[in-house]
Amino acid sequence: MKSPAGVRLGPVALQILAYLNQHPNAQDTLEGIAEWWLLEPRVRQVITEVNRAIDELVTQGLVLSHQGRDRRIHYRLNPRKRAEAVRVLGAARRQGLPAADPASGADRRPARSHPARAPLD
Repeated sequence: MKSPAGVRLGPVALQILAYLNQHPNAQDTLEGIAEWWLLEPRVRQVITEVNRAIDELVTQGLVLSHQGRDRRIHYRLNPRKRAEAVRVLGAARRQGLPAADPASGADRRPARSHPARAPLD
């Protein structure tokens, strides 16, 4: 993007400039800028989006919730709804929704498990 002063700035440079404009006394390292100025606001946004999505999945019965020993809520696929989940994902994939296609990169990380924790009931 070209600024009125004729300076070309990329999207990350604009985000940093916007942060500094809102916090004129701020200073940090490269790592701090990446983590706290750029990633932290995005993480908060993603948590809000994930909360809405999980609520939707639990309401539909596709995902089960369980309070763990750590008192936090843990979520997992409802094994009784696995076939329905496969149908929903297949329909979404046919509509071209990238999040429904594991090959799109949305699901390339291995599933996170906690072997030291008690299994969900």
